[in-house]
Amino acid sequence: DLHDTATAQASAATRQFTDEIVFLSLLALICLAGVLAAGRALTKPLERLAAGAKQISNGDFDLESLAGKGPREVVTTIAAFNDMASTLKAVESKTVALAAENLSHPELRKALPGRTGQALQASIDALRERIQEREMQRQLLYEVATHDVLTGLHNRRAVFDYLTNDVS
Repeated sequence: DLHDTATAQASAATRQFTDEIVFLSLLALICLAGVLAAGRALTKPLERLAAGAKQISNGDFDLESLAGKGPREVVTTIAAFNDMASTLKAVESKTVALAAENLSHPELRKALPGRTGQALQASIDALRERIQEREMQRQLLYEVATHDVLTGLHNRRAVFDYLTNDVS
């Protein structure tokens, strides 16, 4: 009778031990799946962020806004990156317009975001004003150089230049 009781207890202990091993194995698999899923949820947004940073470092500011998915810190970083990328794109378009001396370009009137954007905008506005002043002075100098101040008619040199160009 004692032997049967010991065998039953040993069998129950073996079954309990086997159940605990199976439970711990399932728990380890679930934890591993959770770690893989969390790693993937963190890796994908970071890969998109790295690809966007690479594109900007290559000088291509024309990129779509990145989706803010992932942990809170990654979402915050992606939002800051999107703001930075849009500011760089706006600065590029303003620079292109200024280089072409297209002072009526609508992009020059749009304000840039942030403190740095405000400082850049003030610099761009001052540069635009100086270019406009320079153009007005150039036109005034041309007028003075080609017209008689008293009569407003073309002066002698302008008439000879005009006749030379028309005759040729």
